[in-house]
Amino acid sequence: MLCTTGPAVNRMIKTIYLVLLLCLSTVASAITPDEQSLLHKTAMFAFYSDFATNLHDALLISGGMDSRERSDWFAAGEQLACFEGLPNSMRSGWEMAVGFYARVIAPSSWGDRQQSLIRLDLAGISEGRDESGRAFNQMTRHVRAVAAPAYRACLWEAQDAANRAWVNTLMPQLERHESVIAARLATLYGSEWHGLPLRVDIVADAPPLGANSIFLVPEGGHLLVSTRVADEDALEITFHEASHTIVSAWRKDPLPIAINETADQLGMQRAGDLWHVMLFYLTGAAVQEALAKPGEGTYVPYMLRHDLWAGRWGQYREALETHLPGYLEGKTTLERVVHSILEDLNQ
Repeated sequence: MLCTTGPAVNRMIKTIYLVLLLCLSTVASAITPDEQSLLHKTAMFAFYSDFATNLHDALLISGGMDSRERSDWFAAGEQLACFEGLPNSMRSGWEMAVGFYARVIAPSSWGDRQQSLIRLDLAGISEGRDESGRAFNQMTRHVRAVAAPAYRACLWEAQDAANRAWVNTLMPQLERHESVIAARLATLYGSEWHGLPLRVDIVADAPPLGANSIFLVPEGGHLLVSTRVADEDALEITFHEASHTIVSAWRKDPLPIAINETADQLGMQRAGDLWHVMLFYLTGAAVQEALAKPGEGTYVPYMLRHDLWAGRWGQYREALETHLPGYLEGKTTLERVVHSILEDLNQ
């Protein structure tokens, strides 16, 4: 449920409007449609370096910092000199918007209603399906508008360059392997891709680990990927997030449904995160297969490279490593391999 604003936040909004009036001539062209820059488009993905989405990301980062960290956001070299040289109205606009994000937006999770509403609005997918959602998005657009001049002046050029460089590094691998990996994943998950190409917005940060995704109704999804995702992980992480759009219990996709139905048959408590562990394993394996060609080197899946077995997911390791290789080799069905895995976990 979208949180309502209290008196303090309403006072902050009024102050932001005053700042908006002070720098109106600059803000009027603060966010323009042509800056929704499409970098590359493939059969599977449409990669964007979008000014407004990256501004939102920067405000989330700054709003999520404590006051000492926040003061350090522009506290380095050219960025500091740039910020200090801005007109008072532009600096105040940034600081007001950061304060709003710190109190209203940043405390919510990336998957909560508030951040999802903004995300879909920025991607041009939805302005909000109800009156409160539309009003909330309109309010946050005004907030970002007063922060836009400072962001454009001091941060956007470097971030846009980083976004473009990240995508340009990924593109040669996509050109060679996208169709093979996409077909393999559709087979492994028993689901056809839909809503293609999936929009991928590249930003500085994307919680929790540098990327996330949401699925859309009736089809498709939206991906956020951070430039801090290492080059060696980029191909797998992009396909991992895409895989979320065809591995959904809400959509009754085969993998999560097989896990839930088999758990019920065996009288087990449903393993709420098993589907995600299997998604990491299978998507990593599909990318590893595609890259197992002369000249590609040896690829280590993300799950092993970053030791995801070290935490609570370690309880699944033996069962998955015992049964999933046979599934990858086509020796069994999705339903049967899920049954075998859950039987082992039930012992």
